[in-house]
Amino acid sequence: DAPPVSRVIAIFGINEPTEIGAVYRRRCLLVEDDHKVEKMHTLDPSARLVSGKGGLTLKGGVLLETEKGAGKSGDGTVPFASMNHCRSWANDGCKVKVVELQGADHREILADSNFHQTVLKH
Repeated sequence: DAPPVSRVIAIFGINEPTEIGAVYRRRCLLVEDDHKVEKMHTLDPSARLVSGKGGLTLKGGVLLETEKGAGKSGDGTVPFASMNHCRSWANDGCKVKVVELQGADHREILADSNFHQTVLKH
């Protein structure tokens, strides 16, 4: 659902490698102490991306979206699909303008001059 406002300007960075998933494997466990808790699963650094859509990379068991391939990727923290969700608010009558800043990192966007110029324009 759209927020209860008539217009939204969403400004976010794109095309930074962004975590979207992970590959885990079971750990073999031998618990000798009843009070000790062990993790049953661990990241699988030996996992390989056999086939799939372009733009995905698997590093150390962590699945990342990248700008390579057909789509765009997130800002290094938030996946692109999550940031882009605001476009669906237009279907609820909200006027939505999206400004994508190439290579702007999630944590560093407030120091990006393009971000400040965009805010001042609106």
